[in-house]
Amino acid sequence: MKVTDGINWWPPFWTNDQKRVRGELGTLVKAEFRPYLPTLILMWIRHEGEDFIGAHVRNEVLCRQLHALIAQNIGRTIKQIGDLDVGFLL
Repeated sequence: MKVTDGINWWPPFWTNDQKRVRGELGTLVKAEFRPYLPTLILMWIRHEGEDFIGAHVRNEVLCRQLHALIAQNIGRTIKQIGDLDVGFLL
């Protein structure tokens, strides 16, 4: 899940009120696709006892497909999700 259109977009930056981190960290606890923001996927993780939010901005079709895949993997680690083969989406 690392490269689309030549751009490395995985893993996203994760942020909360105190810090910003990047990496295949933590466990996915929630993922949202909002029809009124069709090019955005929001994801929440828990890492070392803290909650973080991250986002991906892609085209609408890819966001819908990625959200469906990511939402099926709630409870898995971000590393496991990052290792998924998404070649069929691209």
